Amino acid sequence: AKPAKMEDEDWKELQMIRLCLSDQVIYYVMDENSPKKIWEKLESQFMSKTATTKVYLKQNSYGLKMQEG
Repeated sequence: AKPAKMEDEDWKELQMIRLCLSDQVIYYVMDENSPKKIWEKLESQFMSKTATTKVYLKQNSYGLKMQEG
């Protein structure tokens, strides 16, 4: 359920992030309740800090789009 203090846009982003994660990955962030905290936790757990990796992941994420409805 959406927390009362959370903005609608943040709630939508949070739901989208959760839908895109596999069961093995969502385990690490299931207690987080903000998109920012989820991204930070995923980054610290899985993402290499090299510039090449960051560019590769950004290029791949730009192609992701949420379907209407």
